[in-house]
Amino acid sequence: MHVIGIDPAPTKQTAVFDGRGFSFWDAAEVVDGVASLAAAHDDLLMAWDAPLGLDPGPSHFYSRAVDKVAKRVIAGWVAEGRVEAKAIGVAHAAGCPHNLLTQAALGLPVGGPKAPWRLHGVGDPAPGAGRWLVEVHPAVALGAWWPGPGPMPRYKAGGKSSADKVRAARRDIVAWLQREHGFPSGAPATFTDDHIDAWLAWRLASLMLEGGAAPWGPRGGGYYLMPASLAWTG
Repeated sequence: MHVIGIDPAPTKQTAVFDGRGFSFWDAAEVVDGVASLAAAHDDLLMAWDAPLGLDPGPSHFYSRAVDKVAKRVIAGWVAEGRVEAKAIGVAHAAGCPHNLLTQAALGLPVGGPKAPWRLHGVGDPAPGAGRWLVEVHPAVALGAWWPGPGPMPRYKAGGKSSADKVRAARRDIVAWLQREHGFPSGAPATFTDDHIDAWLAWRLASLMLEGGAAPWGPRGGGYYLMPASLAWTG
């Protein structure tokens, strides 16, 4: 099965990792790029860094259990000193800037997936033949993996974080991923947070096929694909 990791972005380039290397699409190229991938591969697992599944119920257009539980888990990591405060952000499904792009490319999160895509759900068997979609949150997965010493640093720009500190954090994270998890070779300083997220999406989807990653979320609702070691506590 061919595996793709995608970090979609409406205001900058979308990062794509296919197991061999990175490519980047302008926002206007994403819909056609996704369609081209589906046309080129009969058996495809695509991990997408943006909301895909919604929970049932009256609030499903806004609030998802997976996002609420993730915030609680992250707060615990911060209290334990495993993750820096504000290093991992989780937005309500309705507040994600990727939503219009995701909807245009995939027909999700509102409605159903565009043909020929199928959305994997909690409790479903591992994807087999066909073209499958899974949602990932790379920063949460990275927090689950981070071994220390010291808390996982913030590697995305924003807020009051200095640009130099964020760049240093990215270098440290890439260097660790290269040593321990097979991240592509190259000078750590040359990789951005988009490279990190697209690669993590690909890695999680690849691990899913090996039993090393699994859906993390409620049955019948939205989920993140996460390292299998993280138990769902919702």
